[in-house]
Amino acid sequence: MVRRRCRLIVVVDAGADPKCEYEDLSSAIRKIRGDMGISIEVPEEAKRCIFARSDDKTQNKAGRMAFSGTIRYSDVDGPKPVTSHSRRLYDGRLIYIKPAFYNLAEPLDVVNYAVSHGTYPHETTADQFFSESQFESYRALGSFAIEQMSASSI
Repeated sequence: MVRRRCRLIVVVDAGADPKCEYEDLSSAIRKIRGDMGISIEVPEEAKRCIFARSDDKTQNKAGRMAFSGTIRYSDVDGPKPVTSHSRRLYDGRLIYIKPAFYNLAEPLDVVNYAVSHGTYPHETTADQFFSESQFESYRALGSFAIEQMSASSI
């Protein structure tokens, strides 16, 4: 998508990341910068963990599940010309979504699943056979995250 200069890229990260190390996102940013020379800037608040379980007292309690960053196509394509007839595309926007459980206003069935599964929503994906309750809890949490984001600005 970066190679094609997409102006808006939405990433939904469903990987387990209980220590908030952003391994998958960081790896993608590093490869894009190394292979294409295009940097992706994330806001300062993204450098602190935005997703965690509510019982982790060291983490953000705001219920944040996403952030927006800037894709610097101008690193390679140069500055925007004065004329509007250029075919070049310019800086894009990255929306990074990480559904999280904060126990703030999530649906009751999601809260119940989280209480009985201590690593939710960072359960391992090594076992690809998900139970109906596990699948539905992740689906409902994702739906809740999108509803929350739609009600506020990213």
